[in-house]
Amino acid sequence: MKNLETSVNDSALVSRARAVLESPESSKFQITKSVQTLEQLGSGRRLSVGVCSNIVTDALGVFLKKYGFISGVNIDVVFGNYDDISGDMETFAEQDLDYAVMMPFFDNLLPSFETQCLLMSADSLDAKKEEFRQLCRLALQKVHVFKQAFIVNCHQSSVYSQILGQECVAAIVGQFNQIIHEETSNHRNVTVIDAGAIVSEHGRKACIDERFYYLNKAPYTDIFLDTLASAITTATKGYESYFKKVLVVDCDNTIWGGIVGEDLVSGIKLNPFDYPGNVFWKIQHDIMYLQNNGVLVCLASKNNLADVDETLSSHPNMFLKDSALISKKVNWIDKVENIKALSDELNLGLDSFIFLDDSDFECDSVRQQLPMVETFQVPKDISKYPELMNQIMKRFGVAEGNDGRQTEKYRRRAQAMELEKNFSTKEDYLKSLDINVRVFSDSVPDIERISELSQKTNQFNLTGHRYSVSDIENRMSGNDFIVYSIDVSDRFGSSGITGILIVKVSNQIFHIENFCMSCRILGRGIENAVWTAVLEDAREYGATTITGEYVASNKNSQVSMLYAELGFTQIEGSDKYKRRYEVAVKDFSQPSSEWITYERIG
Repeated sequence: MKNLETSVNDSALVSRARAVLESPESSKFQITKSVQTLEQLGSGRRLSVGVCSNIVTDALGVFLKKYGFISGVNIDVVFGNYDDISGDMETFAEQDLDYAVMMPFFDNLLPSFETQCLLMSADSLDAKKEEFRQLCRLALQKVHVFKQAFIVNCHQSSVYSQILGQECVAAIVGQFNQIIHEETSNHRNVTVIDAGAIVSEHGRKACIDERFYYLNKAPYTDIFLDTLASAITTATKGYESYFKKVLVVDCDNTIWGGIVGEDLVSGIKLNPFDYPGNVFWKIQHDIMYLQNNGVLVCLASKNNLADVDETLSSHPNMFLKDSALISKKVNWIDKVENIKALSDELNLGLDSFIFLDDSDFECDSVRQQLPMVETFQVPKDISKYPELMNQIMKRFGVAEGNDGRQTEKYRRRAQAMELEKNFSTKEDYLKSLDINVRVFSDSVPDIERISELSQKTNQFNLTGHRYSVSDIENRMSGNDFIVYSIDVSDRFGSSGITGILIVKVSNQIFHIENFCMSCRILGRGIENAVWTAVLEDAREYGATTITGEYVASNKNSQVSMLYAELGFTQIEGSDKYKRRYEVAVKDFSQPSSEWITYERIG
């Protein structure tokens, strides 16, 4: 009974502490105390972040921990030596830290560098720029070992009375930032954080404390450091704790102003030149940006379908077109039921959904009945709507290079599901799809997609292991791993890289480190095709045994018996959470999928 009471008390303490961290009204003192409470309770999985700078940044630690705990992660923050960025980065790599943050403060590259650079000769300034380039290059030498690294770029910290002085400093800062851009461009796991944008957002006086800078070399205020820590957490998708994929939006007073059933198509507010239509017009552009970067956009609206379709197709200022929507649930059914239906239709977990609506009732209903869906309500003050949308966009963490064809891929999946109804047997249906599977080994051009797939895949994921770009690069460049990637196409087109299997080679053992596949291709026997390549390589390497693990999560129960179904023998683990399997290479006979055409590439 005592242990139960302790557990209940601890749970209450965690809830209260997280509530403090999530409240924008909490003071620095309250945040610090809550962080200490959660650290004492050992709350969350542990990850490490190294911070190095030419200024004092110790106060950043509490904010990194704050956003870590909000994401369910206990962050160990390691600070480097003062003004030894390249040396610190080497030390962080040797200490095997998970993440690293570099903060080269522009004014402290030399004492009062902003003023000095205005008086420097061109040759002296060029020499300083070359020195800075070498600093960046040295600091980035071992950056590949981190899950992700960040460099906070340069910005002005002082104000000059003469416009010419402002322009000159801004131009020079831009040149140093160009160096950062050039030196980080070849490192796929490095993200540049725009410090100047943070200063512009809050204002220089709110972000820079000149008194503490000159006294202690600590220029940044809590406002700046809190925003920076938030940006880092967002860029890591909450330290790999959330993966939002679907945006479900209402129609009336959400993607346009007014109620189409009452105001008619001509009466809704969507004029880019008049308020509030200009706000909704901007919101549609933001939604289309998300869609172009791989987010699946759906409608869930209590409305007449004909009215919505007419508005989407005929309103002259409609930017969000029907072709951008993966699905529409426009009816008079409860929003909760429609969101559940979308989850089933897309075969995606509800925790990958974000719901946006203007109704107090609808938002509260979804929050109460589907707490795993992150719900946002359109502000009553429409001028604040773009700010809310900016928060939503950050939750998806989209970036350049993301696959913008997700809508079409899921639409093809829906077409395939509809086609299945015309066949009497599953096998006849699968044969009609003309499925082609190509299996690649250590395909360098696909590194980013392989990493992304491991991050996003939950249902068909044998161990739940997530891989950063640098993780995949390291495995491909070594001799003790093979990274298989699976490319799938059928009569409806190409699905691209939708599966990965990673093998660790040790002595005469092929150990399956992880095997995961996109939910879009499940149910077609594709998971069987990759074993041809694995067996070929196992025999070539002289392996006698193939081993693998199943680690249970709350989402991957459908693959709990995969190894047993493949003929592996369970050798360790008697509970449902973690089991280890093995099979002799000579005895392994993979299941047949005769409707699949198989190709081995590389």
